[in-house]
Amino acid sequence: MLPNTVRTPNKKKKWIIIGVIALIVIVAAVNIFVMQGKKKGTAKTDAVSFEKVTERKLNNTKLISGQVKPGNIESFYADPTKGKVKDIEVKEGQEVEKGTKLFSYDNEEINLQMKQAELDQKMADMRYDQGKKKIDSLKKEIKKVKDSGAGKEVTDPMEEQVSELEMTQKTTDLEKEKGKLQKEELNKKQKELTIYSNFAGVVQKLDKDAAQSSSQALGGQGKAFLQVASKDPFQVQGTLTELQKSQIQKDQTFTVTAKANNKKKWTGKITEVSEFPT
Repeated sequence: MLPNTVRTPNKKKKWIIIGVIALIVIVAAVNIFVMQGKKKGTAKTDAVSFEKVTERKLNNTKLISGQVKPGNIESFYADPTKGKVKDIEVKEGQEVEKGTKLFSYDNEEINLQMKQAELDQKMADMRYDQGKKKIDSLKKEIKKVKDSGAGKEVTDPMEEQVSELEMTQKTTDLEKEKGKLQKEELNKKQKELTIYSNFAGVVQKLDKDAAQSSSQALGGQGKAFLQVASKDPFQVQGTLTELQKSQIQKDQTFTVTAKANNKKKWTGKITEVSEFPT
């Protein structure tokens, strides 16, 4: 009887311990489930959140100094191979149009060649006229002789002479054509001695003394005695550093500000970035 009385308390304790452990497991499972639910809710909320995008324009300004120059400048130097400068037709500050006569050269050698060609042409014309008269006269003489009943022993030498004169006449005619071509070539050279403006602009510089200076006569280029600045839009020429060159490209826009008055501004576009250092 004693052994049965001892087993009963042990069974109760065992069931109590099992119940406590089960309760702890249930509480832990509930807590884990609640925490996971909160995390999922937070993740879902973050996934559907929105932000407003603001558009902004970023400016990267580069300051470069430069000089304002006319869009195009044409400089003229006296060329001794063309002769001496004469007949300067413009004045400093004068506005000119494209094709306006600026000045011309006096070339003595071409002038002499032209005179010689004119003399040769006149002499060829005279020989031609004389030959024509001789041929016409001889043909009339042959007709008269034939009409009088003369035989071939008389007319054949006369007709042979006519043939020789006609051959000479053809040679003279070729000389006339050659002289004509020579005169046309000389006229072309003389026209090249007259210099015209290649564009509309303003005579920016005129130095008549420089046009006849000793350096020009000796064959050196000397200095420009005449400059014409075009009416095209002005250009700005500046110098870039190696770093700036890599950041600036053709067709980029830029703003020009005057040093004397920073309120005056002009806009433009980059037309060229030179690859050569200065």
